[in-house]
Amino acid sequence: MLSRREPQGRSLRRQAVAATPGILRELLLPVVFAGLLGALLAACGDDDEDGASVDGRTLTATAALRTPTAQRTPTPTPTLSCLCQGPLYLEVAPAIIGATTGGTVRVRAFAFDDRQQPVDGVQLLFDHAPKVGTLSPAMAVTRSVGNDRGVAEVEIVVPPGAAPGRVTVSAAHLGGSSSASFVIAAGASARIVRRIAVTAAPADCSTHPGRLLEVRATVFDYDDRPLPAIRVLFRAERGTFVGGPQSSDLVAMVSTTDAQGVAVNYLSIEPDAPPCAASPCTASATAGGVTGSVEIPPAADDLPALTCTPAPTSIATPVPAGLELSSHTAAPGERITVTARLRTHGSELAGFENEIHFGPPLRIARRTNGGPDCQDNADETGNPVHFAFQPPGCRDRECTAVKALAFSFQLALFPEDAVVYSCTVEVDEDAPAGIYPLRNGAALAATPDGIAARLVARDGRVRVVEVDGTPRPTYTHAPTTSPTPTRIRPRTRTPNPDPARLRVGSATVHAGDEITLAVTLDTHGETISGTENMIELVPEVRIAAKANGRPDCTVNPDIDRNATLFSFRPTGCAASSACTAIKAIVLSFHNLDPLPDGAQLYSCRIAVAADAAPGRYPLRVTESLASNPRGVAVELAGVDGEVTVVAR
Repeated sequence: MLSRREPQGRSLRRQAVAATPGILRELLLPVVFAGLLGALLAACGDDDEDGASVDGRTLTATAALRTPTAQRTPTPTPTLSCLCQGPLYLEVAPAIIGATTGGTVRVRAFAFDDRQQPVDGVQLLFDHAPKVGTLSPAMAVTRSVGNDRGVAEVEIVVPPGAAPGRVTVSAAHLGGSSSASFVIAAGASARIVRRIAVTAAPADCSTHPGRLLEVRATVFDYDDRPLPAIRVLFRAERGTFVGGPQSSDLVAMVSTTDAQGVAVNYLSIEPDAPPCAASPCTASATAGGVTGSVEIPPAADDLPALTCTPAPTSIATPVPAGLELSSHTAAPGERITVTARLRTHGSELAGFENEIHFGPPLRIARRTNGGPDCQDNADETGNPVHFAFQPPGCRDRECTAVKALAFSFQLALFPEDAVVYSCTVEVDEDAPAGIYPLRNGAALAATPDGIAARLVARDGRVRVVEVDGTPRPTYTHAPTTSPTPTRIRPRTRTPNPDPARLRVGSATVHAGDEITLAVTLDTHGETISGTENMIELVPEVRIAAKANGRPDCTVNPDIDRNATLFSFRPTGCAASSACTAIKAIVLSFHNLDPLPDGAQLYSCRIAVAADAAPGRYPLRVTESLASNPRGVAVELAGVDGEVTVVAR
C-alpha cells in the first residue's frame, strides 16, 4: 500500500502486488494491548509497605481470593507472585461461534513459574481486540479450579449479529503476556474439541542428560474428526517439556496440531527429578477446554535409558513454513498444471507472497485478459490469491516471472498443509530433452497480527522427455538466479501548481435518504494507472455497509481495475459508529494502461441519518496518492464532496 512515509518511487502496484509484509500488516488485524506494565508494576512494586520482599518473588495480596463457600473458612492470605520469568498460556473455547446467534467464549489463562509448575495468586490483566462483545472481568487472579492450579478465568459475551472476523484475546503479568484468538463466523457452527487421545513413548534419540519421552496428543471434534491447527498445552507432574516440531510459541509447553490433528512435545525427565507425589503419575494435554492424559513412569529409574546422537536443540527449534512448487514430466508442446503447496509447520499464517521465475522453453500461460493463467484454491484455504506477470508492464516473451499475493480481509488462517494455487505452464514445441527449473523466490509471509514470518521457498522443475522415439539433443539448462528487482530511485519533485485531482461527488438530500455518489479522476495531463485515498465520514452522513460488513462501494467496470479494494477505518471498526473513514485502493494486477481523464473510478452508497439536522456535511478526501505505469508517484490532490440536508 502507498504510504506518505514511503519513498515516492514505489508504485501502487509494487506496493499491492510486489511486496512487502507492510501490505499484509495494514490489511490484517493489528493487536493492541497497552497500559499493562504500569498497572502490574503498581501491583508488584520494588518494596511492599508491609515488608514483603520482591526478592522473595512474592507480595502479600491486599484482598482475599474469591473461593467457593465450602472453602472460605479458614481462608489463608494468598500471595501474589510477580513471576518475572514464568510462562503464561491462554486458551479460548469455543474456537468458533456463529455471528447470527453470538455466544459466550470462555477464556482460561494458565500461569507457571520458571520450572513449568502452575502458580496460584498471580494477578492478570485481560484485553481483546477488536472490542466485540463484553469482556468480564478485565482483571483476575489465578487459583485452583478443579484439578488445575494456576488458572484465571474470564468470559467474553458476543452479542447476536456481531460482525464476522477474528478476535484476539490477551493476558499479561509482569513477566510477559500471551494471546489466543477465536473466530466469529457467518452461519458457521463451531468444531468444538470433544476428546484428546494422549500417548507417551521413549523418544527416538537424545543427548539430554536425563530421559526423553515423546508425548503425542490427537485432538478430535464431535464428529470424531481430527482437528488441525489447534494449539495444545502440555503439562506433566514431573519433568520439563522442551518443545516439539510443531511448537510455535515462545512457551515450549505449547505445540500445534498438524493436518492429522496430532501435536507432539518432548518431556525431559532429569535423573534427579523428584518422583510424583500422587499415583498414577501423568502427563496431560489441554485444548479447547478439554484435557486428555497418559500415565508416565513415576521415577527417573523407571524410564529406560536411550542411546542416540542428535542434539536436543533441534527438537525445540520451530520448523519454518514452506512454500513448495510441484515437479512434473512433460513432452514438448504439452501444457501442465504446477501447484504451490503451503506447509505452515504450526505457524499461524494469514497471508503470503512469492514469485515463480521461468525461462525458455517454459512459460506460464496467459489468459485472454492478459493475466497469468493461475487459479487460487480459496474454497479450501479461505484466502484468495492475486497474480501478475513480472516485470511490471511486460508483454509476451518479455515476462520472466509471475508474482502471487495471497491475503483475506477475513483473516482466515491457512491450513497446515494445502495447495494454495496452481498455474498452467506451457512447454515449447521444440523444447530439447532436459530438466528445466521453476524457481521460487521473493517469498514472504505474515501472521494475523501483520508480523512478518519466515517462509522457505522450494523450487519446482519440469523434465522434458521424448514420446515419439525420435532422439533430440539433450539440453542442460544453465544455472540462473532470480532477477534482482529494479529499484527506482526517488526523485525530488517540484510541487505541481495544477496537479491531478480526485473528486468526491455532492448531492442535496432529505434526512433518512440513501443516495449513490461517484468518485472521479481529473488527470490534468498526468499518466495515472492506480490511486489510493481515504474519505472521512461524519455521524450524520455515512457510507453504508454490505451484508459482509465491507463498505458498499463498487469499482467502475469500464476502467478494468479488478483488484480494487475498499475497507472501513480504523481497522476492525466493523461498520459501526466507530468507523470514521473508508479507504479505497484502485488498481489492477495485470492492466497498467493509463486511466482516462474524467473517468469515474468508483461509487459508494451514502446513508443519511434519519435525525440529521438540515445543513451541509462534508465528505473530506485525505491521503490521496497515485502512481503511473512505471511506478513513479504522481501528485494527486483531493477535492471534498458535500451532502446538503434540507427540510422536507
